[in-house]
Amino acid sequence: MARLVCSACARGDHGLSAWYVCRARAVAAELQGLAATGRPTVAQEARLLGYPECCVRAHYDRTRIFHELWLAMLDRAAGGDVAVMQQILRAGSWIEPATDAERETMAAALAMAPAPFTSVNMCAACAANPDSPARRLSARYRALLTSLDPLAAAAAEPPPRALPRR
Repeated sequence: MARLVCSACARGDHGLSAWYVCRARAVAAELQGLAATGRPTVAQEARLLGYPECCVRAHYDRTRIFHELWLAMLDRAAGGDVAVMQQILRAGSWIEPATDAERETMAAALAMAPAPFTSVNMCAACAANPDSPARRLSARYRALLTSLDPLAAAAAEPPPRALPRR
């Protein structure tokens, strides 16, 4: 089953592309080299995007957890029959988690903590630490937007979090 999905991804059936916009010629050359030879490492991607490496790694961990869960649910829904798995994939059907363990795993795979003023989804360590790399990046972009347009910065400020009830 995993071979079926891997071969579809290798053919490019997923239809996804990544676009990098930059001014530095050295960065553009590095990106062209990466595009020609394969994918960047987590460290390269983090550096090129300016994201904390721990958050990029957590993104790929969540993605892996989601894909493993999806494959397990596909296997369950098809009763292990590869032909039925192919039909489900071709139909683009969604399979609902059926057990508490599947629902908990799905929630963990989809749990994200966006760093305000960035496109970074923080790892658990950065989300928990007010002085984490992702929080510092968020503060830098908040300050930049505030210096350019204070009203836009105020409008983009995330709403305050409600305190838990006791």
